[in-house]
Amino acid sequence: MHNTNRRTDILNNYVYLHTLKSYDVDVTKIIEDNQLKNLNPEISIAKEDLGVYFFTGDKIIDYGTSQYGVYFRNFKEVINSVQKSGEILTNHIYLAENE
Repeated sequence: MHNTNRRTDILNNYVYLHTLKSYDVDVTKIIEDNQLKNLNPEISIAKEDLGVYFFTGDKIIDYGTSQYGVYFRNFKEVINSVQKSGEILTNHIYLAENE
């Protein structure tokens, strides 16, 4: 699940590049000035060219994209919940070890 979000972030970055290019922004300068790695300024993907779908077992659902690309709300909620659980549990381990 976490890898899916990373891939989504990468995809979204190219959507952002496309959006910036549509405003005639020098994306190469942004990439170089901020030392952004793994971004090719020659590549950009229009959000209109994306399609994200889920198969629920009996139907296919169009997930849709926003102005800023794809944001997997459900995945983010689960990841945030799992991370919060991990933080709480490791805090309790720390407390138990230091009693």
